[in-house]
Amino acid sequence: THMLHKIALPTLLLGLASSANADFMGDIDPVDAFDWLNAGENVVLIDVRTPEEWRWVGHAGPNGLANDEDPNIAYDNGAGLEVGVNVFNISSQIANVKLDAKRPATIYYADPKALGPNPNFGADVLENFDPSQDALILICRSGSRATAAAKKLADDYGFDTWSVTKGFEGSANDSTGYRDENGWRNEDL
Repeated sequence: THMLHKIALPTLLLGLASSANADFMGDIDPVDAFDWLNAGENVVLIDVRTPEEWRWVGHAGPNGLANDEDPNIAYDNGAGLEVGVNVFNISSQIANVKLDAKRPATIYYADPKALGPNPNFGADVLENFDPSQDALILICRSGSRATAAAKKLADDYGFDTWSVTKGFEGSANDSTGYRDENGWRNEDL
């Protein structure tokens, strides 16, 4: 079990706290979250996206992704972050899948746009973290799943939680349609 000590919040985050009790503390900017994770404080980042998103799109910390400006930058990104130490993937939602009876070796999504709740999410978090000691920053693709999961962990289990603003991929750009504005990845973190 990964246990952390109760943290002394950076000055930036003190204004977000709504009470001295465990609570959803609100959004945190990706750069501020990155700095906090690298400041030697006892805080962890939980990526609530699916394992497929984690592997195919990338994740916080060094993961082999490159960008158009500098193909080597990915290997410099995520300095101080380490999967299984201060970055974890615990999915809050999972894809609804079923077997194709005509092609039994093929698994397909019942609804490719639908994710259902992960019934083990709370138990998985409690197995690894202690609400009386651990502060959690959550991230997803664009922010909505992380916010919902952060509120659930605060309300149901008593964790202090934050959600990374605009998530890992950021917002869709109105002119390009791509998620190339803001967010963790677009800050080259």
